[in-house]
Amino acid sequence: MIRLLTALFVVAASAVWANGEKAKPKITANATNRIEVIGMTCDGCVKGVTSELRRVPGVVSVSVTLSNNLAVVAVDTNKVTTRKLVQTIEEAGYKAKPQK
Repeated sequence: MIRLLTALFVVAASAVWANGEKAKPKITANATNRIEVIGMTCDGCVKGVTSELRRVPGVVSVSVTLSNNLAVVAVDTNKVTTRKLVQTIEEAGYKAKPQK
């Protein structure tokens, strides 16, 4: 009886997981933003900015470096704007300036 219940649970969980995967379309980047981040002083700052940017819907990848105070963010421009990225960095406590 326990084996039967376990098997049923695994099948049900697999179905839910599979449906969840199909419901989430893969986001593809169609632009890259370079944003100067002013005020970072340590690796913790880099991790914090990276984490906050990754939470923004439409962000595909993020690379933040302390040595040049730069965030390079690949995005889907149909889902996120440069202004939203700058706002996110500023809400994290830093100044941000898009580079061209």
